[in-house]
Amino acid sequence: MKSIIIALVATFITMPNIQAQIPADFSVDADGRLPKVTFVKGKKPKKGTETLIGVAATKAVLLKIAETVYSSELTVGQNIQMKVDRDVKVNGCVVVKTNAYAVGRVKRVSQAHYADSHTTVTIELISVQAVDGQTIELDADEQIFKSPRPGEDLTLHAGKTVMGRFKNDETILLK
Repeated sequence: MKSIIIALVATFITMPNIQAQIPADFSVDADGRLPKVTFVKGKKPKKGTETLIGVAATKAVLLKIAETVYSSELTVGQNIQMKVDRDVKVNGCVVVKTNAYAVGRVKRVSQAHYADSHTTVTIELISVQAVDGQTIELDADEQIFKSPRPGEDLTLHAGKTVMGRFKNDETILLK
């Protein structure tokens, strides 16, 4: 009986246009029952059910810098706290909530050494937290910021927005 149920679930999952995947730790319990999971195919799931939502790599995430940072105080490798600026949705379901924690990292800092040069800071986006608590890796898109006037330090104000993208296909559990 277990093998038939697993085969049916596996068949359903391999159908084209499906919006869910079985995670690696998916298993049948000691009594041979499957966990209560709804696989969504292009529509919003019912409230009160656990649902696995597949999110494609390259899904956009709008982030904002959480606190003001100054180029003169930054070092390469330093983490920058960020927050999600808007809900990320798939099939009408929120998979990453507004104000969820995100992380960027300073990749380069180039201070203006001459009156005619600009200060630049390069930040790579690292990760964001999904609604199920898992950390989602972001594509290491570089965000390059340049001082508005030559010879000045750069200030990245809290609320400055940057665009990130999911690095990999992800499966997120909605409750």
